[in-house]
Amino acid sequence: MNRPLSDYQRAFVDLVDRTAVFAREDPIAYGRIRAALEPIRRWFADRTGWPVLLNRELARLVKIPAAPSAGHGFRWAQSPLDYELFTWVLWFADSNGAEQFLLSQLIQEIEHRANVLLGPGHIDWDSYATRLAMARALKSLEAMQVLVRVHGETEEWVASGRGDTLYEFTPLASYLTVELPPGAGEPDFEVPPALVPLPGQGDARQRLYRTLLLDPALYRASDPEAFELLRRREARERIALDLREALGWDLEVTDSFAAVLRPTGSAAADPDLFPIRGALGHVVLLIGTELRAAVRRRELRPDACDRLRISEGQLAHLVSRLRQRHGANWGATLGRKSEPELVREVLAAMRGWDFVTGPDADGQLTVYPALARYAAAYGADTGAHEPWAATQPPTADGDEGGTSPHGPR
Repeated sequence: MNRPLSDYQRAFVDLVDRTAVFAREDPIAYGRIRAALEPIRRWFADRTGWPVLLNRELARLVKIPAAPSAGHGFRWAQSPLDYELFTWVLWFADSNGAEQFLLSQLIQEIEHRANVLLGPGHIDWDSYATRLAMARALKSLEAMQVLVRVHGETEEWVASGRGDTLYEFTPLASYLTVELPPGAGEPDFEVPPALVPLPGQGDARQRLYRTLLLDPALYRASDPEAFELLRRREARERIALDLREALGWDLEVTDSFAAVLRPTGSAAADPDLFPIRGALGHVVLLIGTELRAAVRRRELRPDACDRLRISEGQLAHLVSRLRQRHGANWGATLGRKSEPELVREVLAAMRGWDFVTGPDADGQLTVYPALARYAAAYGADTGAHEPWAATQPPTADGDEGGTSPHGPR
């Protein structure tokens, strides 16, 4: 799991992990990509259908998931408005054409366009919550290196609605747009780019590679056609070797899911790999350990795809018991939360890693089997644990390596 990566493999990993690689800020990584550009382009075009863009300023892999999931969401976003304002800023970059702009210009244009399109009062900068959502969107775009703050701060504007800030778009801004799918025709109004549907999902082989590279796991229950490509040993070994040669990552395949495992100490290990660091990650790991124990005691039975069904009430009761037993290890932040708040955060984290979906119409959650490969304990060895079903792999303690990253890229 700790093989050193070659420059060729590092070029692949940088493209998968980053929104873009800038020539000025990381010339070594940019040079690695440029040196192997043609074989890299051929590999991604064939396996995933993703284009690799390169000019004198940056290199970017345009990553499109096989299917949207909760885990592809932004970790910083707290409301749908955060997403909307994020896309309006990209729309402004695409439609305005100016590299530098003032925050006051941006909010005035967004307010006008959004309220014409979506109704009067849809965007109201007199609202503190709206200003706070815009601040989160702007900070995320700075973190993604789409925006650079040239002068000023946003704190005064967020607090009072007064003050101004000078921003500059980087070259990456022009590449973060989502086009209408083929045959959709032209809209009769200007649309914020991220409000447009995703392009086509690709064939089964491309869905396989896209999911392995962007998601925590490819589940047989979610895409049986793509998963079928891994059922034959020869094909499975060929794909595993392909991933290892290109990225240096290992492939784990069970009867119900497949996932790539990255080396311990991977550059993106915190926070973009599971197990996530911090107390919330502890809670998720402990839940997986407890659910597996419940299967051993035959209190829960996996279905044919190794999924578990539990009610929201069962999960809340489990979190409560774990808090009583281990809460002293979770720190002050989680300690201050009420139990309903804690359950909501835990459930959001599990959804974000494709470990759970639901609740369905019957109030049942579906827990997916990738969670079964992890075990956790405080102050002692985790010991040997049977997996949820005989077809599952041995469990890991969370330090052996992370599952693949995913999120908007």
